[in-house]
Amino acid sequence: MANSRDKFNLPRGLTPPGNQPRGTTENHASILHTGNATGVSVTGLVLIGIGGIVGAGYFLGVGMAVSEAGPSILLGFVLGALLMSQVVGAITSLSVNHPVEGSFRTYAQEMLGPFIGYMQGWLYWLSSVLTIGSEAIAMAVFARMWLPGMPIWSLSLLFIVLVLLLNAFGVNVFAKLESALAGVKLVALIAFIVIAIFLLMQPNAFHLSLTHLLSRGFFPHGVLGLFQSMLIVVFAYAGIGVVATAITQLNHAEDAGRASGLIVFGLAILYILSLLALLLLLPWWKISTQTGPFTLALNIHHLFGIANLMNGVVLVAAFTVMGGALFSAVLILSSMANARQAPYFMKKTPGRFGGFPALLVSVAGVVLSILISFKLPASVYNDLISASSFFTFFNWVIILLSWMRYKRIHRDDVHYQSAFLRFGGVTLFATIVVIVALAGFALTNADQRMGAIAAALLFLLVAVFYPWIRKRSHPHMERS
Repeated sequence: MANSRDKFNLPRGLTPPGNQPRGTTENHASILHTGNATGVSVTGLVLIGIGGIVGAGYFLGVGMAVSEAGPSILLGFVLGALLMSQVVGAITSLSVNHPVEGSFRTYAQEMLGPFIGYMQGWLYWLSSVLTIGSEAIAMAVFARMWLPGMPIWSLSLLFIVLVLLLNAFGVNVFAKLESALAGVKLVALIAFIVIAIFLLMQPNAFHLSLTHLLSRGFFPHGVLGLFQSMLIVVFAYAGIGVVATAITQLNHAEDAGRASGLIVFGLAILYILSLLALLLLLPWWKISTQTGPFTLALNIHHLFGIANLMNGVVLVAAFTVMGGALFSAVLILSSMANARQAPYFMKKTPGRFGGFPALLVSVAGVVLSILISFKLPASVYNDLISASSFFTFFNWVIILLSWMRYKRIHRDDVHYQSAFLRFGGVTLFATIVVIVALAGFALTNADQRMGAIAAALLFLLVAVFYPWIRKRSHPHMERS
């Protein structure tokens, strides 16, 4: 074993290829290649993947991105798609070649060491908590269209309670509804694009809209405005973790690369076309986060019934993102508790309510993030998105580094597969440089600095506890 470890230059605790214990990688790999009927098709995975990423955050958060970049935000979403393609390519490649439980945290721990795995797990949980909080606030903003007298914070907490109940008592029902609700979101965006095409086909409508769109220039706030908007753009793409979870459910593992590619390109096209339609229907400087921009665009064109329908679709469909993020947060927290990297009372136990402690702690974190956010000087939604997006930057970099490390370990192995979304080692390194640069550009925006400060403080808080956690998780201690 020592010789094998030296050959592959593995971190301590990582088993070389061909020497995996029974019941770990081999068994997971067999799940990928059985081709059983319980798996999902490529089409099904694409719908689940895109539907699981698109949330209320895009329907509302895009307003902040447009206010920063103006029409050039279209380029921002193209750049975001390119970055996402590399991260999804890395996730897919790792999932196909080395399928394990724990996904991000396990890959980071095995490839980059226990400290990085520990940080990846906790920061992923924090990112999920902040995502749920931002989705709840977005839903509250949409709900105020019908309940204008209700404060946003009370509506946000109400939605959190509903999602808690769904996760605690209606998991099976919620799972059945998730795919259907994900499809509803996709249909809503496609319908918006079709409506926009119909409106723009009226005499001189397209010419007037295009002239109006560019009346203040394509870069109204300069190139810096575009770069500053990328934090929100990344947030719109941040849900790609669903790809890593769903990819193992494919009927045929060889379809993983094609499925992930269709998710990336399908999502990018959907975002860009719907955003272009929005910019042509509504002057970009009138878009804000005080109301849903897509709903506002429909109202301006006197399509009030469709606007109400769109509002309802977004409101209801947002539960899929919140529910999925909460489910992921509970899983990662339970997994870390089982590994003694989180309080042990949150470990996963057999039974219907086996993850209930982790569920309650996750919900408490969401509620705390919402209540604290309302005390911050900057806008609530902006702070939540900023902090969550900085964690996403970190998670993306770690995923890319994990795949680079895996490639180096297996550089002499002719059997490992690389997803076609990746364009080579140089591109991976360039993607990391761009992500770090974009995080730096975000700091030049005063509104986003508060989120960066919050993210940095939470990062340090998590890191400080690592020596104590490492001592508690010593190998001689009880393992579950």
